[in-house]
Amino acid sequence: MSIALFQEDYLDGEPDPLSPLSLMTPVHELRYGNRLLYRALSEAVGEPEALIVPRRFERYVHGRYPGKATRLEDLRGRIVLLNAGIRPGRAPEALRLLRSEGRPVVDGGRLVAAEVDAGSIEGRDLSRSWSGTEMDALMKGPWELVEALDSWGGGGGVVYGSNVRLEEPVVIDTSGGPVLIADDARVEAFSRIEGPAYIGRGTIVHSARINHHTYIGDMCRVGGEVEHSIIAGYSNKAHLGYLGHSYVGQWVNVGAGGITSDLKNTYGTVRYGRRRLETGLLKVGAFIADHVKLAIGAMTYAGKSIGAASHVYGLADVDVPPFVIYSSSGSPRTEELELEKAMEVAERMMSRRGVALTDDVREIFRGAFEVSSSERRGFLSPGARERNRRNPDIDPWRH
Repeated sequence: MSIALFQEDYLDGEPDPLSPLSLMTPVHELRYGNRLLYRALSEAVGEPEALIVPRRFERYVHGRYPGKATRLEDLRGRIVLLNAGIRPGRAPEALRLLRSEGRPVVDGGRLVAAEVDAGSIEGRDLSRSWSGTEMDALMKGPWELVEALDSWGGGGGVVYGSNVRLEEPVVIDTSGGPVLIADDARVEAFSRIEGPAYIGRGTIVHSARINHHTYIGDMCRVGGEVEHSIIAGYSNKAHLGYLGHSYVGQWVNVGAGGITSDLKNTYGTVRYGRRRLETGLLKVGAFIADHVKLAIGAMTYAGKSIGAASHVYGLADVDVPPFVIYSSSGSPRTEELELEKAMEVAERMMSRRGVALTDDVREIFRGAFEVSSSERRGFLSPGARERNRRNPDIDPWRH
């Protein structure tokens, strides 16, 4: 029977569990550790026939995955719906449970898997509360994407692509796992790379310390210290500063001296998001969505998120929604970032890598701006940020 991967979306103004990373990147294209979720799920249960995504992604998906349906009404007959936010290792078990029980599989009311007639439900139904057989299968937040790096290791040395340049001296330590350096990458002198690690195609490592369990995507510029983190393609963290236990989306720029905390002064476990979800983890960094710009010297508390296209100045001691200019000092003024301005900034940055801001990406921008509007209004309402700052879970940072 055909499998359709589906993505949960904002429901009644509440972000989906993998927000802010999933606002401008489809969930199936997020990295789960060092692997794309799409690839990991395809290997676990077979390649899906359809990718049911929010409307803002449809044009993009049609271009990237020709022939894949993106709406339930485009499918016929019985299909198996599978949540793209499932932990890949749990997907086969979820489908076995679906077959044996003959009813939907759910995780705290969130739909994990169901067998349905394609025309019997609408896309919005996928994000509502379901009843069925309970199974702990879905990722509860974006920290699980980073935590999955822990499964990456084993033996192996250094694997070089073609046209890789290493300036001496460079130290590459493979005692903890392999180091893979893709085509056209450059590692500048005085860098230290500790495996397991991946340096993407065309990426430049600027005399940096790349600690264990770090994935750096294509065409990035990376300096300073990075540890146990994912940096998606075309992002810059070129200067001194620390990034740890974090996920950085695409087309992000981290200014000189940018620091993310990943450990509380109390050595307590970190909570995440407005609902203060317990991660159970001692080390949790920042979750920085696509097209974010962090000014020089910007610092981020442990477990905080920066929404898509937002600009941050100073200390990010609250979760910043998408399309917001945020300043902890009052200068510049905290306010909404206009959609057209966000796309203008994106177009400038992308042109520096020889990439065009295409119509399908503009459609993602417009949809993301619209769907996040109520979240943004709530954040910008009088007194909202002060209420967030008084949250007793906030502790002084370390790093």
